[in-house]
Amino acid sequence: VETVFDLLELEDTARSDLLQLPPDKMSDVALFCNAYPNVELTYQMDAEEGGVPAGDTVTLKVVLSRDVGEEEGESEESLAELGRVVCPRFPKPRATSAPTSAEGKRESWWLVVGDPHNNNLLSIKRISLVKDAKVKLEFTAPETPGDYNLVLYLMCDSYLGSDQEFEFSIAVIPSEEDN
Repeated sequence: VETVFDLLELEDTARSDLLQLPPDKMSDVALFCNAYPNVELTYQMDAEEGGVPAGDTVTLKVVLSRDVGEEEGESEESLAELGRVVCPRFPKPRATSAPTSAEGKRESWWLVVGDPHNNNLLSIKRISLVKDAKVKLEFTAPETPGDYNLVLYLMCDSYLGSDQEFEFSIAVIPSEEDN
């Protein structure tokens, strides 16, 4: 077992034999495993055939879908629990009159478009992901024509190992102003 997903794929008996924890601790492991996010991401870039003019706006349409599992269902109560971080050692919020203070830590997700070769951040957006989300990321195409290898990152602030990376390319052509 090297990742959380390896632990999730184990049968209950194999997990119990491997971890050898008392029942109350195994209950905590099960709670964590059930809450661990499994997010599918697809994306599509709006770009014209032949390339993107230098300095133009590029739109990346991202669709996120969280696997909620059959046992969790889609009731309002179960959907309200999604996104709540299972962290028994995380400091509990102080009692205030704010309704969100009783909820504890909620996960946040970040969509980032970057150019690792040039060490540039092109777009960043923080999102809340309960079940499904559609997000538009916009960024400006580089000023210098050429082929660029970019990366779309999905990062979570709460769960190690849940981050994802997707490489894509854009061809930047001279803008009409340059001609």
